[in-house]
Amino acid sequence: MKEGSVVANLATDLGLDVKTLNQRKMRLDIIANKKYLDLNKETGELYVVEKIDREHICPTKSLASCYLKLESFYTIRVMENNAPGALLSSLTAFDPDLHENQYLVYFIIEKEIANTSMSMLFSINPENGNLYALKTFDYEIEKEFLFHIEARDSGSPPLKNPLRIFNIELEILDINDNAPQFRRDAIHLDISESTPTGERFSLSNAVDPDVGSNSVKTYHLSESEQFTIEVQTGRDGSKFADLILKQTLDREKQAVHNLILTARDSGSPPLSSNVTIHIIIVDQNDNAPVIVSPWRAHGSVVEEKIPRSTDKGSLVAKVIALDTDSVHNSRITYQFLQVTDATLFSLDQYNGEIRTMRMFSYRDPLTCRFHCYIFEAIGCNNLHA
Repeated sequence: MKEGSVVANLATDLGLDVKTLNQRKMRLDIIANKKYLDLNKETGELYVVEKIDREHICPTKSLASCYLKLESFYTIRVMENNAPGALLSSLTAFDPDLHENQYLVYFIIEKEIANTSMSMLFSINPENGNLYALKTFDYEIEKEFLFHIEARDSGSPPLKNPLRIFNIELEILDINDNAPQFRRDAIHLDISESTPTGERFSLSNAVDPDVGSNSVKTYHLSESEQFTIEVQTGRDGSKFADLILKQTLDREKQAVHNLILTARDSGSPPLSSNVTIHIIIVDQNDNAPVIVSPWRAHGSVVEEKIPRSTDKGSLVAKVIALDTDSVHNSRITYQFLQVTDATLFSLDQYNGEIRTMRMFSYRDPLTCRFHCYIFEAIGCNNLHA
Protein backbone atom coordinates (compact mmCIF):
# COMPACT_ATOMS: atom_id res chain seq x y z
CA MET A 1 0.00 0.00 0.00
CA LYS A 2 1.10 3.54 -0.72
CA GLU A 3 2.09 5.98 1.99
CA GLY A 4 -0.96 7.80 3.32
CA SER A 5 -3.36 4.97 2.43
CA VAL A 6 -6.15 4.44 4.96
CA VAL A 7 -6.19 0.93 6.39
CA ALA A 8 -9.25 1.27 8.63
CA ASN A 9 -11.24 3.76 10.69
CA LEU A 10 -10.76 2.61 14.28
CA ALA A 11 -13.27 5.11 15.69
CA THR A 12 -16.00 3.68 13.47
CA ASP A 13 -14.99 0.05 14.06
CA LEU A 14 -14.92 0.49 17.85
CA GLY A 15 -18.04 2.62 18.05
CA LEU A 16 -16.17 5.64 19.47
CA ASP A 17 -16.99 9.32 19.13
CA VAL A 18 -14.22 10.95 17.07
CA LYS A 19 -14.39 14.07 19.27
CA THR A 20 -13.32 12.08 22.34
CA LEU A 21 -10.19 10.48 20.86
CA ASN A 22 -7.84 13.20 22.14
CA GLN A 23 -9.43 13.14 25.58
CA ARG A 24 -9.12 9.34 25.68
CA LYS A 25 -5.47 9.70 24.61
CA MET A 26 -5.88 7.06 21.93
CA ARG A 27 -2.53 5.90 20.53
CA LEU A 28 -0.75 3.04 18.78
CA ASP A 29 1.77 0.93 20.65
CA ILE A 30 4.34 -0.34 18.13
CA ILE A 31 5.73 -3.78 18.90
CA ALA A 32 8.32 -3.80 16.08
CA ASN A 33 11.23 -1.41 15.80
CA LYS A 34 9.86 0.36 12.74
CA LYS A 35 6.63 2.35 12.58
CA TYR A 36 4.64 1.51 9.45
CA LEU A 37 1.24 2.69 10.64
CA ASP A 38 -0.01 5.71 12.54
CA LEU A 39 -3.31 6.98 13.90
CA ASN A 40 -5.04 10.22 12.94
CA LYS A 41 -6.62 11.36 16.22
CA GLU A 42 -8.81 13.87 14.39
CA THR A 43 -10.57 11.28 12.17
CA GLY A 44 -9.80 7.96 13.88
CA GLU A 45 -8.22 6.62 10.68
CA LEU A 46 -5.35 4.13 10.73
CA TYR A 47 -3.07 4.98 7.80
CA VAL A 48 0.23 3.90 6.21
CA VAL A 49 3.27 6.06 6.97
CA GLU A 50 5.82 3.90 5.11
CA LYS A 51 5.52 1.35 2.33
CA ILE A 52 4.87 -2.10 3.75
CA ASP A 53 6.78 -5.02 2.26
CA ARG A 54 5.26 -8.29 3.41
CA GLU A 55 8.22 -10.36 2.25
CA HIS A 56 10.58 -8.14 4.19
CA ILE A 57 8.52 -7.89 7.34
CA CYS A 58 7.07 -11.40 7.48
CA PRO A 59 9.41 -13.72 5.61
CA THR A 60 8.37 -16.77 7.62
CA LYS A 61 5.02 -15.74 9.09
CA SER A 62 1.69 -15.07 7.51
CA LEU A 63 -0.01 -13.43 10.53
CA ALA A 64 0.59 -10.20 12.42
CA SER A 65 -0.88 -9.07 15.75
CA CYS A 66 -2.06 -5.56 16.61
CA TYR A 67 -3.05 -4.77 20.20
CA LEU A 68 -5.14 -1.70 20.78
CA LYS A 69 -5.16 -0.50 24.40
CA LEU A 70 -7.63 2.26 25.30
CA GLU A 71 -7.12 4.30 28.45
CA SER A 72 -9.86 6.46 29.91
CA PHE A 73 -9.37 9.18 32.49
CA TYR A 74 -12.18 9.65 34.99
CA THR A 75 -12.51 12.29 37.67
CA ILE A 76 -15.01 11.34 40.36
CA ARG A 77 -16.02 13.76 43.09
CA VAL A 78 -17.59 12.72 46.37
CA MET A 79 -18.43 14.68 49.51
CA GLU A 80 -16.56 13.72 52.67
CA ASN A 81 -18.52 11.91 55.40
CA ASN A 82 -20.10 9.77 52.70
CA ALA A 83 -21.97 6.64 53.72
CA PRO A 84 -19.98 3.38 53.35
CA GLY A 85 -21.28 1.43 50.39
CA ALA A 86 -22.21 4.53 48.41
CA LEU A 87 -22.08 4.21 44.62
CA LEU A 88 -19.28 6.38 43.23
CA SER A 89 -19.58 5.74 39.50
CA SER A 90 -20.60 3.22 36.84
CA LEU A 91 -17.78 2.34 34.42
CA THR A 92 -18.59 0.94 30.99
CA ALA A 93 -16.43 -0.75 28.38
CA PHE A 94 -17.52 -2.43 25.11
CA ASP A 95 -16.46 -5.69 23.49
CA PRO A 96 -17.67 -6.11 19.87
CA ASP A 97 -17.48 -9.90 20.11
CA LEU A 98 -20.70 -11.92 20.23
CA HIS A 99 -22.33 -14.25 22.72
CA GLU A 100 -20.19 -15.29 25.68
CA ASN A 101 -17.14 -13.52 24.25
CA GLN A 102 -18.74 -10.09 24.63
CA TYR A 103 -18.82 -10.15 28.43
CA LEU A 104 -16.21 -8.17 30.36
CA VAL A 105 -14.78 -8.47 33.85
CA TYR A 106 -13.92 -5.32 35.85
CA PHE A 107 -11.38 -5.32 38.64
CA ILE A 108 -9.29 -2.81 40.60
CA ILE A 109 -5.53 -2.95 40.21
CA GLU A 110 -4.33 -3.55 43.74
CA LYS A 111 -1.99 -1.10 45.46
CA GLU A 112 -1.60 0.52 48.87
CA ILE A 113 -2.67 4.07 49.70
CA ALA A 114 -1.48 5.46 53.04
CA ASN A 115 -0.69 1.88 54.17
CA THR A 116 -4.24 0.82 53.34
CA SER A 117 -5.07 -1.81 50.73
CA MET A 118 -7.34 -0.78 47.86
CA SER A 119 -9.65 -3.64 48.75
CA MET A 120 -10.30 -1.89 52.09
CA LEU A 121 -11.24 1.38 50.38
CA PHE A 122 -13.14 0.46 47.22
CA SER A 123 -14.99 -2.39 45.58
CA ILE A 124 -16.22 -2.88 42.03
CA ASN A 125 -18.93 -5.14 40.68
CA PRO A 126 -16.97 -7.32 38.23
CA GLU A 127 -19.99 -7.74 35.95
CA ASN A 128 -21.40 -4.21 35.54
CA GLY A 129 -18.49 -1.93 36.56
CA ASN A 130 -20.29 -0.23 39.48
CA LEU A 131 -17.65 1.33 41.77
CA TYR A 132 -18.42 1.62 45.50
CA ALA A 133 -16.79 3.28 48.52
CA LEU A 134 -16.20 0.90 51.43
CA LYS A 135 -15.45 3.55 54.06
CA THR A 136 -16.27 7.10 55.05
CA PHE A 137 -13.76 9.59 53.66
CA ASP A 138 -12.43 12.60 55.57
CA TYR A 139 -11.16 15.55 53.54
CA GLU A 140 -8.93 16.66 56.41
CA ILE A 141 -7.10 13.29 56.25
CA GLU A 142 -7.09 12.39 52.54
CA LYS A 143 -8.02 14.79 49.75
CA GLU A 144 -7.76 12.49 46.72
CA PHE A 145 -7.14 8.91 45.58
CA LEU A 146 -5.47 7.83 42.32
CA PHE A 147 -5.93 4.24 41.12
CA HIS A 148 -6.63 2.11 38.04
CA ILE A 149 -9.43 -0.23 36.96
CA GLU A 150 -9.13 -2.73 34.11
CA ALA A 151 -11.86 -4.15 31.91
CA ARG A 152 -10.77 -7.56 30.59
CA ASP A 153 -12.22 -9.97 28.09
CA SER A 154 -13.95 -13.05 29.58
CA GLY A 155 -14.00 -15.14 26.40
CA SER A 156 -12.24 -18.43 25.89
CA PRO A 157 -9.40 -18.12 25.53
CA PRO A 158 -9.26 -14.64 27.18
CA LEU A 159 -7.32 -11.88 25.47
CA LYS A 160 -3.89 -11.21 26.89
CA ASN A 161 -4.27 -7.43 27.17
CA PRO A 162 -7.14 -5.52 28.84
CA LEU A 163 -9.71 -3.97 26.54
CA ARG A 164 -9.76 -0.76 28.53
CA ILE A 165 -7.94 0.83 31.46
CA PHE A 166 -9.76 3.40 33.57
CA ASN A 167 -7.47 5.91 35.30
CA ILE A 168 -9.49 7.09 38.29
CA GLU A 169 -8.93 10.34 40.16
CA LEU A 170 -11.28 10.44 43.14
CA GLU A 171 -11.55 13.92 44.67
CA ILE A 172 -12.87 14.25 48.23
CA LEU A 173 -14.89 17.45 48.61
CA ASP A 174 -14.84 19.39 51.86
CA ILE A 175 -17.99 20.00 53.89
CA ASN A 176 -18.38 22.27 56.89
CA ASP A 177 -17.88 19.63 59.57
CA ASN A 178 -15.36 21.48 61.76
CA ALA A 179 -15.97 24.57 63.86
CA PRO A 180 -13.16 27.14 64.24
CA GLN A 181 -11.01 26.45 67.29
CA PHE A 182 -8.84 28.84 69.30
CA ARG A 183 -5.38 27.67 70.30
CA ARG A 184 -5.94 28.69 73.93
CA ASP A 185 -8.81 28.36 76.38
CA ALA A 186 -8.47 32.05 77.29
CA ILE A 187 -6.49 35.12 76.21
CA HIS A 188 -4.86 37.12 79.03
CA LEU A 189 -3.75 40.73 78.59
CA ASP A 190 -2.25 43.25 81.03
CA ILE A 191 -2.90 46.80 79.83
CA SER A 192 -1.75 49.97 81.57
CA GLU A 193 -4.49 52.46 82.40
CA SER A 194 -2.29 55.16 80.82
CA THR A 195 -2.37 53.41 77.41
CA PRO A 196 -3.39 55.90 74.67
CA THR A 197 -6.50 55.29 72.60
CA GLY A 198 -5.90 53.60 69.26
CA GLU A 199 -3.31 51.21 70.72
CA ARG A 200 -3.50 47.73 69.14
CA PHE A 201 -3.04 44.34 70.76
CA SER A 202 -2.57 41.13 68.77
CA LEU A 203 -4.94 38.29 69.62
CA SER A 204 -4.45 34.56 69.11
CA ASN A 205 -6.22 33.51 65.92
CA ALA A 206 -8.60 30.60 65.49
CA VAL A 207 -7.86 27.69 63.14
CA ASP A 208 -10.24 25.59 61.06
CA PRO A 209 -9.15 22.47 59.11
CA ASP A 210 -11.96 23.09 56.61
CA VAL A 211 -11.19 25.11 53.46
CA GLY A 212 -12.75 27.86 51.38
CA SER A 213 -15.95 29.31 52.78
CA ASN A 214 -15.87 26.62 55.48
CA SER A 215 -12.72 28.11 57.06
CA VAL A 216 -12.51 31.06 59.48
CA LYS A 217 -13.91 34.16 57.77
CA THR A 218 -14.59 36.73 60.48
CA TYR A 219 -14.43 37.60 64.19
CA HIS A 220 -16.91 39.33 66.49
CA LEU A 221 -16.32 40.98 69.89
CA SER A 222 -18.88 41.23 72.67
CA GLU A 223 -20.19 44.72 73.40
CA SER A 224 -17.61 46.99 75.02
CA GLU A 225 -17.28 50.75 75.49
CA GLN A 226 -13.50 50.63 75.76
CA PHE A 227 -12.49 48.05 73.14
CA THR A 228 -13.20 47.04 69.56
CA ILE A 229 -11.53 44.71 67.04
CA GLU A 230 -10.28 44.95 63.48
CA VAL A 231 -10.16 41.79 61.34
CA GLN A 232 -6.99 41.37 59.26
CA THR A 233 -6.01 38.96 56.46
CA GLY A 234 -2.60 37.28 56.53
CA ARG A 235 -0.41 36.54 53.50
CA ASP A 236 -1.68 32.96 53.49
CA GLY A 237 -5.30 34.14 53.48
CA SER A 238 -5.93 33.32 57.13
CA LYS A 239 -7.99 35.71 59.25
CA PHE A 240 -6.91 37.20 62.57
CA ALA A 241 -8.10 40.05 64.79
CA ASP A 242 -6.41 42.97 66.55
CA LEU A 243 -7.89 44.37 69.76
CA ILE A 244 -8.04 48.19 69.68
CA LEU A 245 -8.47 50.56 72.63
CA LYS A 246 -11.14 53.12 71.72
CA GLN A 247 -11.62 54.87 75.11
CA THR A 248 -9.22 55.78 77.91
CA LEU A 249 -9.01 53.37 80.83
CA ASP A 250 -9.46 54.07 84.52
CA ARG A 251 -8.48 51.24 86.82
CA GLU A 252 -10.22 52.87 89.77
CA LYS A 253 -13.54 52.62 87.88
CA GLN A 254 -13.03 49.16 86.37
CA ALA A 255 -9.97 47.05 87.10
CA VAL A 256 -10.88 44.00 85.02
CA HIS A 257 -12.57 43.59 81.63
CA ASN A 258 -13.88 40.22 80.42
CA LEU A 259 -14.74 40.11 76.73
CA ILE A 260 -15.91 37.32 74.42
CA LEU A 261 -14.22 36.88 71.03
CA THR A 262 -16.15 34.78 68.49
CA ALA A 263 -14.62 33.18 65.38
CA ARG A 264 -17.11 32.22 62.66
CA ASP A 265 -16.85 30.49 59.29
CA SER A 266 -19.09 31.01 56.25
CA GLY A 267 -20.28 27.44 55.83
CA SER A 268 -23.90 26.39 55.61
CA PRO A 269 -24.85 26.37 58.37
CA PRO A 270 -22.04 28.58 59.77
CA LEU A 271 -20.09 27.21 62.73
CA SER A 272 -18.38 29.25 65.44
CA SER A 273 -16.50 29.07 68.73
CA ASN A 274 -15.68 31.52 71.52
CA VAL A 275 -12.73 32.45 73.68
CA THR A 276 -12.65 34.73 76.73
CA ILE A 277 -10.34 37.76 76.69
CA HIS A 278 -9.37 38.50 80.30
CA ILE A 279 -7.92 42.03 80.58
CA ILE A 280 -6.31 43.30 83.77
CA ILE A 281 -5.84 47.07 83.93
CA VAL A 282 -2.42 47.86 85.37
CA ASP A 283 -2.56 50.73 87.85
CA GLN A 284 -0.74 54.01 87.37
CA ASN A 285 -0.06 56.32 90.31
CA ASP A 286 -2.67 58.90 89.35
CA ASN A 287 -4.53 59.46 92.65
CA ALA A 288 -3.27 61.40 95.69
CA PRO A 289 -4.09 60.18 99.22
CA VAL A 290 -7.32 61.54 100.72
CA ILE A 291 -7.67 62.21 104.49
CA VAL A 292 -10.89 60.66 105.78
CA SER A 293 -10.27 60.96 109.54
CA PRO A 294 -10.33 62.97 111.68
CA TRP A 295 -13.31 64.74 110.15
CA ARG A 296 -12.51 68.33 109.21
CA ALA A 297 -15.64 70.40 109.57
CA HIS A 298 -13.89 73.73 109.04
CA GLY A 299 -11.19 73.61 106.40
CA SER A 300 -8.12 71.54 107.16
CA VAL A 301 -7.72 72.48 110.86
CA VAL A 302 -8.71 69.91 113.47
CA GLU A 303 -8.74 70.62 117.20
CA GLU A 304 -8.16 67.99 119.87
CA LYS A 305 -8.41 68.77 123.61
CA ILE A 306 -6.61 66.64 126.19
CA PRO A 307 -6.10 67.11 129.96
CA ARG A 308 -2.70 68.25 131.18
CA SER A 309 -2.56 65.10 133.29
CA THR A 310 -2.53 62.82 130.27
CA ASP A 311 -0.11 59.95 130.68
CA LYS A 312 2.86 59.29 128.48
CA GLY A 313 1.97 57.18 125.41
CA SER A 314 -1.69 58.17 125.40
CA LEU A 315 -3.50 58.27 122.04
CA VAL A 316 -4.34 61.85 121.12
CA ALA A 317 -5.70 61.33 117.59
CA LYS A 318 -5.46 58.99 114.63
CA VAL A 319 -5.03 60.26 111.09
CA ILE A 320 -6.50 58.01 108.40
CA ALA A 321 -5.92 58.53 104.68
CA LEU A 322 -6.98 56.42 101.71
CA ASP A 323 -5.55 56.01 98.22
CA THR A 324 -7.73 54.52 95.48
CA ASP A 325 -4.70 53.33 93.52
CA SER A 326 -3.69 49.67 93.67
CA VAL A 327 -1.83 48.27 96.67
CA HIS A 328 1.55 48.95 95.10
CA ASN A 329 0.72 52.63 94.62
CA SER A 330 -1.32 53.16 97.80
CA ARG A 331 1.13 52.49 100.64
CA ILE A 332 0.81 55.64 102.71
CA THR A 333 3.37 57.17 105.08
CA TYR A 334 2.52 59.72 107.80
CA GLN A 335 4.98 62.39 108.91
CA PHE A 336 5.04 65.65 110.93
CA LEU A 337 5.87 68.56 108.68
CA GLN A 338 5.80 71.24 111.41
CA VAL A 339 5.42 70.83 115.17
CA THR A 340 5.55 73.34 118.06
CA ASP A 341 7.44 71.04 120.42
CA ALA A 342 8.91 67.84 118.96
CA THR A 343 9.35 66.37 122.46
CA LEU A 344 5.62 66.28 123.25
CA PHE A 345 4.06 64.22 120.47
CA SER A 346 4.97 61.41 118.08
CA LEU A 347 3.32 60.33 114.83
CA ASP A 348 3.47 56.66 113.78
CA GLN A 349 4.51 56.70 110.13
CA TYR A 350 2.56 53.54 109.31
CA ASN A 351 -0.77 53.82 111.13
CA GLY A 352 -1.09 57.60 111.64
CA GLU A 353 -1.49 57.45 115.43
CA ILE A 354 -0.50 60.61 117.35
CA ARG A 355 0.58 59.86 120.92
CA THR A 356 2.13 61.74 123.86
CA MET A 357 5.83 61.21 124.36
CA ARG A 358 5.97 62.38 128.00
CA MET A 359 3.93 63.85 130.81
CA PHE A 360 2.97 67.53 130.47
CA SER A 361 4.39 70.20 132.80
CA TYR A 362 3.22 73.73 133.63
CA ARG A 363 6.05 75.08 131.53
CA ASP A 364 4.61 73.50 128.36
CA PRO A 365 2.46 75.74 126.16
CA LEU A 366 -1.32 75.40 126.40
CA THR A 367 -1.60 75.05 122.62
CA CYS A 368 0.55 72.86 120.43
CA ARG A 369 0.26 73.11 116.65
CA PHE A 370 1.58 70.70 114.08
CA HIS A 371 1.09 69.81 110.42
CA CYS A 372 0.75 66.22 109.15
CA TYR A 373 2.28 65.33 105.81
CA ILE A 374 0.81 62.24 104.14
CA PHE A 375 2.45 60.76 101.05
CA GLU A 376 2.78 57.53 99.08
CA ALA A 377 5.76 55.50 100.15
CA ILE A 378 6.30 53.77 96.78
CA GLY A 379 6.13 54.94 93.22
CA CYS A 380 8.10 57.07 90.87
CA ASN A 381 5.38 59.72 90.89
CA ASN A 382 4.71 60.21 94.62
CA LEU A 383 1.52 62.08 95.43
CA HIS A 384 0.68 63.61 98.82
CA ALA A 385 -1.96 65.35 100.93
